[in-house]
Amino acid sequence: MSHWFYTLLMFCLSSVVSFPLQADQHLIPDNKVHSAFLLNEWQANKPSLIAFNDPRCPHCIKALAQRERLANYNVYLFWAPILGDASKQTVDLLFHCDSPSETTVIESVINRKAPTCAGPEKQVLRSLNDNMIQQYALNSVPQYWYGGRRVALSQLNLALSTKQIIQSIAQNSLLKVQWERYNSKAVATANIAIANIGLVITQDTEVSKQLIYMMSQDKRFNWYIFQNSALSSKENTEFRMLTNLENSNETTFVLEGKILSKTEVNSVLDKKLIRLLSSS
Repeated sequence: MSHWFYTLLMFCLSSVVSFPLQADQHLIPDNKVHSAFLLNEWQANKPSLIAFNDPRCPHCIKALAQRERLANYNVYLFWAPILGDASKQTVDLLFHCDSPSETTVIESVINRKAPTCAGPEKQVLRSLNDNMIQQYALNSVPQYWYGGRRVALSQLNLALSTKQIIQSIAQNSLLKVQWERYNSKAVATANIAIANIGLVITQDTEVSKQLIYMMSQDKRFNWYIFQNSALSSKENTEFRMLTNLENSNETTFVLEGKILSKTEVNSVLDKKLIRLLSSS
């Protein structure tokens, strides 16, 4: 074997061997150190996924609006302001919030509005974010990294979106409710609503202003409230009989005629609304 050929062979082999080692050198987030960047609470049985977004990137905004599709992963969201000064200024504002991945931050980005957080800059979180951006040397967004490798969404095990789940429940409901009969019970409606949903509450449940406000902010549903009480109105009584809930003493959600299971409630409803009802 000639010296030239041997040198070329060793170069090729070293290149092949070094490639995966180079990929593994990327910093992997830690669920304790980087907990503020998690889109949802850490779950040990789920794999980790890193997402890099620019708040001024249209494709990133679209991806954030469909973030429930990543429910099969522990998603770490880092902000990479690679699209210029406007992006950098927006990211600066995000780190005045308690967490750079909290709902108010995500919603402000989706709605292309500046977040209203007025606290001091969270310098530790900003440093963690900037270090991650530097480690990955980003030149495009959105980017997703899984197991030290950059991946496309098509390569991931994507969950159904909340919209898809809602539509599936509605389409498979055996009971078809004539919601126009219960207009007097409507508390929040939207022209872009995906489905109608009735909330059957006990006599002791408080219908607070905060509850009504949260319903009005959830544009996915037309909301109706029915009181489970012996003194209920005709509409209350009719709806509870129609859905076979006349003797129920639990807070119940009825989506297009389908009584939601606990799993379905957690899949499609706002977690803050669920907690509010649980505490009332």
